[in-house]
Amino acid sequence: MNIVTLGLGADKGFLLTLGLGAFAQPQPHPSGGWIKTPIRDEADIRRQREDHPLWPKAQEVIAAVAQRQAEDLHLDEQQRLEELSRELQLAGIEWEARYLSALNDRREQLLNQELAYRVQLQQANQDTLLLLMAAAV
Repeated sequence: MNIVTLGLGADKGFLLTLGLGAFAQPQPHPSGGWIKTPIRDEADIRRQREDHPLWPKAQEVIAAVAQRQAEDLHLDEQQRLEELSRELQLAGIEWEARYLSALNDRREQLLNQELAYRVQLQQANQDTLLLLMAAAV
């Protein structure tokens, strides 16, 4: 591990430590003590992104695009991506890959809701038909 330490001395309260390696170097704490800087792995970064909601304006754009795409199923993956990209650009939002993932999740959720509604409607129709057949006998 290579470590480079620069500082103005203990009386100035400034110390900079640069290192390459798997372990975090202790950093000076304003109260005079030392704290250990945590190392963030991919799971921590992913969790933080999931906990932090998308920008509300981006969420609105994604919801609108997902609604249109759920109603019109003839678009392929590239066309869905281009539509989202155009809508984000029109709204003045910089493209991020997670927006496509959010769009796909929202579109899938809408399609699942539509499917559940149709299954429920079909079940109700079958129940009604059975009642009519039973009443006719």
